[in-house]
Formats: sequence, structure tokens, C-alpha cells
Amino acid sequence: MENDARTKITVEDAKRILDEQTTYLQKINTEIQECTSEINDLKFECENLEKENDGLSKERELYESQAVKAVSKMNNRSLQETCRTYRSSIILYCKLLDIELPDPKDQFMD
Repeated sequence: MENDARTKITVEDAKRILDEQTTYLQKINTEIQECTSEINDLKFECENLEKENDGLSKERELYESQAVKAVSKMNNRSLQETCRTYRSSIILYCKLLDIELPDPKDQFMD
């Protein structure tokens, strides 16, 4: 008989328990929907960031390639000597013709 007393509940108690469980399940379902929505938003953001990262990686490769070429040219002594000779020739030519050259530093002020 003791066992029967513990398992018997009133109809009102059963309805109350059912209402509590229904409310709890509705709350959990709402939280699941919110989390799913947030996950979808984060997935979208990740996809966009991955695309941006891919673009930046390609851009970085381009700039690294340009830097390597620039360093290579700077290390080429023959090219440096040719540039010095050319620059000296232009300066001499301008002096002979009384032409004033702009300051090279002013060209890069933009």
C-alpha cells in the first residue's frame, strides 16, 4: 500500500506538472531557436570573413612579390650604377640648358 500512495497523484497535480513541463519545453524550444539563429548569423559572418581573408591573402602575395622584385632591383649594383649615371646626365643636361628640376621629394608628397 505504501508504494501505491507514492505513485498516486490527483488530476490537478498532474495538470500542474503537465503545465510546468509544457512551459519548460516552450522555454527550451525558444532558446534553441535563438541559438540556431545566432549560429546562422555567425556562420554567415564567418563565410564573409573567410572571403575577405582570401582576398587579403591574394593581395598580400602580390605585395610580397612586388617587395621581392624591389629588393632584387635594389640589390642589383649594375642597375644602381646605371641609375646614377642617368641621373647625373640629366642634371648636367639641365644645368647646360638652365632648366630647374623639381625636388624629387616633392613628387611623393601626395
